[in-house]
Amino acid sequence: MTVKAKRKLTDIKFEHEGAHVALVSKLQGGAANGHTTLITKATNGVTEELIDKAAEVTVTMQFPEFLRKFFGMYYEDAEVLSVAMGYGRTEYPELDHKDWIDQRVESMSILKSVYKSADLNQALSELTPEQTLSLKQDQELLEKALEVVSEQSNENPSKEITNMETILKSAHLEALADAIAVEKAAGVAAVAEVQKQLDAANVELTALREIVKAAEAEKTAAIAKARKEQLAEVLPADQVEDTFKSLEVLDDQAFAQTVGTLRILKAAADQNDMLVEKGVSGAGEEDDSVVAGVAAILKARHGSK
Repeated sequence: MTVKAKRKLTDIKFEHEGAHVALVSKLQGGAANGHTTLITKATNGVTEELIDKAAEVTVTMQFPEFLRKFFGMYYEDAEVLSVAMGYGRTEYPELDHKDWIDQRVESMSILKSVYKSADLNQALSELTPEQTLSLKQDQELLEKALEVVSEQSNENPSKEITNMETILKSAHLEALADAIAVEKAAGVAAVAEVQKQLDAANVELTALREIVKAAEAEKTAAIAKARKEQLAEVLPADQVEDTFKSLEVLDDQAFAQTVGTLRILKAAADQNDMLVEKGVSGAGEEDDSVVAGVAAILKARHGSK
């Protein structure tokens, strides 16, 4: 069995800060023993602040989104519970979609500079952690764009597509389609929210109408009761209901004047009964004359109905 030659490394020092031994994958150059498990990367240039941020991650989100994501609540239920607990509704920031697209493809300029660099490894090592994170966030977008380019290449094998501008254009079109979808979804959500508010307002308006209707009915019943009591003071009991119906169309002032007239007639009739002695037939004629007088007054005041 032939044993391959091994390279022995000597004079290895770990005196400087960040010195260590790491097993890396093929993408980082390959491990000496053939294993591709990444244990750690060089910590040169990595500040303590970045290490603290990586160790303690804080996620900030709106309360309705928190309820939907971690408790599986429906959109409307999460919004209602958030408002009931005093956290308010979900706030949608007004973003310009052009700016949104520009943010999505912001790392494209970094890709172009790395792609055109003579030393690819050197260019990648010079990227800041923020730029590296931006490239990773656009990985999915670039994969979709590369799939489009691959389909075009399969349709026309004689034409080899190696132009980075074509890839970037496909990525930009993909981002534009995502932006349009986001805009449509936001519009549908806004319309649903407005319709929900209108439905709630209609329910409140219907309840207020019922309250006003009940108050008006109560007021009408109270007025009718008061008028009947006034008529009972100046008319016999069997004539109160009919007289009330005939005077129901009058306003308060006209009704008060009519009752005042009836009161005067009743007082005059009572005084005649006290001064003049009459038989049974005479008393009946007096009552008929009072009723006839009231009818004449009403007819003269309001006309024949």
